[in-house]
Amino acid sequence: MALDLTLPKTGVTTFGGLYTELRANFNGINAMFTLPSWTNVASISGWTLTATVGYTMDAFGNVILEGRATAGATPATTLFTLGSSYRPAAPHARQFPAIAHYDGSPLYLNSRKLVTVNYDGTVVASSPVGGDIVYFSAISFKAGA
Repeated sequence: MALDLTLPKTGVTTFGGLYTELRANFNGINAMFTLPSWTNVASISGWTLTATVGYTMDAFGNVILEGRATAGATPATTLFTLGSSYRPAAPHARQFPAIAHYDGSPLYLNSRKLVTVNYDGTVVASSPVGGDIVYFSAISFKAGA
């Protein structure tokens, strides 16, 4: 969507006509920044969803994840699979330090534990153990790149 700021507008001779043209441009810009609906993840084997987990894509092709999940005693490594238009391009994967683990000290992001988004759409936690928390809101990437 291109923003047309050329003045005077051809064929627009009244303030009302100029207002209508400016309003149409504003509506186009507003639509660019409105996120489409979220795709929610119903459940993750061995994990408790402690906030709604889901994903969407903005007008620029950036995939945005949201939510939080806590690992149970035997958490699965594959958390869920993204839809086909929400994936990185093959053969690339994206890795994010989005897992925290409480070990008696203050909560911290452990850079040795990663969430990987593979080009086949699988979202995978590295070596999860009970008590790990995945912060999906820390994950955003360009689809198809």
